[in-house]
Amino acid sequence: MAKPKTFKENLVIWRTMLANLAPRLDEMPHLREQHAALSALVEHAEKLEAQQSRFKAKLRRVNQERTAAALAGRRLRNRIAAGLKGVLGPESPQLIAFGVPPRPENQRRHRTTKAERAPRAAAAAAGRAADPSLVN
Repeated sequence: MAKPKTFKENLVIWRTMLANLAPRLDEMPHLREQHAALSALVEHAEKLEAQQSRFKAKLRRVNQERTAAALAGRRLRNRIAAGLKGVLGPESPQLIAFGVPPRPENQRRHRTTKAERAPRAAAAAAGRAADPSLVN
């Protein structure tokens, strides 16, 4: 099945037909009316193409502005959230009213000591020794 032609491809075909038919209209007077109709259609189609190009450019600009607005909004929101955490505290449930999730009170970062890491390292080494496919 043939791929349908694009609007621009059809426009080229129509222009070619108009250009090649114009000098021969005296030989084929019965095609004058259709030639005039196709000529009007091509003129309208070219205006639509130009309009579409302008709208595409405008859409690109709008999308760029939206992206910039989203970035600015995210930055401002993060600054305000940091300010609210500074005033109310990072674990305050009052932050929820502003759409800022509070940090859980009972979850603190815990750095493991060497003594705590040693059993894990030994278990991992034993696992690699038992399964040779795990060795790099």
